[in-house]
Amino acid sequence: IGTDFVHAIVTTVVKWLHNPANIVSSPSSNTYSGFSSQIIPTASRSHFTTVVTMACTKSVPITNAPIIARYFDYSQEENETYFSYLDEEQKVVDVKHIDIDFFARDSEKKMKKQDFGIPEEKFVVVIAGNRLEDEVSGEFLNVIFEVLEKGSQYVIAFIGECPKLSRKLKYGEYADRLFFLGYAEDFRGAIAIGDVFLNPPRQGGGTGGTYAILEKVPVITLDDCDVESSVGKEFVCKSLAEMPSLVVQYCSDSEFRLKQKEHCKNRANQLASIDNVGSFQKLCRFVGKATLEREKNHET
Repeated sequence: IGTDFVHAIVTTVVKWLHNPANIVSSPSSNTYSGFSSQIIPTASRSHFTTVVTMACTKSVPITNAPIIARYFDYSQEENETYFSYLDEEQKVVDVKHIDIDFFARDSEKKMKKQDFGIPEEKFVVVIAGNRLEDEVSGEFLNVIFEVLEKGSQYVIAFIGECPKLSRKLKYGEYADRLFFLGYAEDFRGAIAIGDVFLNPPRQGGGTGGTYAILEKVPVITLDDCDVESSVGKEFVCKSLAEMPSLVVQYCSDSEFRLKQKEHCKNRANQLASIDNVGSFQKLCRFVGKATLEREKNHET
C-alpha cells in the first residue's frame, strides 16, 4: 500500500470521524478501522482510537483491532481454538444482540407453496442464501439428489439468485422437483413455505436460519457454523450423510416434527428476550476499561 493511499485514509478518517473515542467495525475486515487503530498517535493517546471489530460470521476475524465483540455461541472446545488464533493483547467480549427487524414481517400476507408454483401437498425442503452458487457443492448436491430419491413427495426450493446452478440442473432427472425462486423481497415469507430448512456446509446463512425458526420451520444443519449458532444445538446433525434420513423423518414422523417445532418456538422466545440495550452498555463498559488499560500500559 502506497504512502499516498495511507495518508488519504488517515485524512478521511480524521475529518469524517472527528477523532472519536471508539470505532466499531462490522464486518471485521475494514481498511479504515484497521488504520485508525494503529497509525495516528495523539498528545493524549499513543493510538488514534480504540477499534472494536464484530465479525458477521462465527469464524475468527482477520483483524488488528484490540477488541473483538462476538454474538455467537461457542463451546469450550471452540473457544480454545478461537483464542489460539488471537494476539496476546487482543481481548474478546461476548455481547448478545439481535436485529429487531427479524420480528417484523415484510408482508401481512402469508405466502403459500402454490404462490411459487409448488403443489401444496409436496414436502418442501428450503435451501436459502445469497451465495448458493458457491455453497451448493457437488457433495451437497448428492445430498439433495438422495433426498429426491426418497420419494416423489419431496421437492427442493432454492431461495436466492443462483442462475448457474439453475442452468446446471434444469435438464436433469429431478428438474421438475427443483424450484428456483430467485431473489425474494419477502425473504422470511418465502422461507415460511418450507417444511424444513436444509443448510449447506458454510459460514453465513444465519439470517435464513433465524427466519426459519421464527416461522416454526425446523432446521437441519451441521455443527460449528452461523446457522447452528442462530438456531441452537437441537437442529444439528453429525454429517451430510445424515441429512436425507432426517428429511424423511421430518416428513413421516409427526411426533418428531411437532417436538422440533416446539424447539423452534422456544428458540424464538430466547431470541426475543435478548437485551440489546444491556448488551450495548456491557460493550461500552468493557471498551472503556480496556482503553484505559491500554493507555496506561503504553505510558509505562
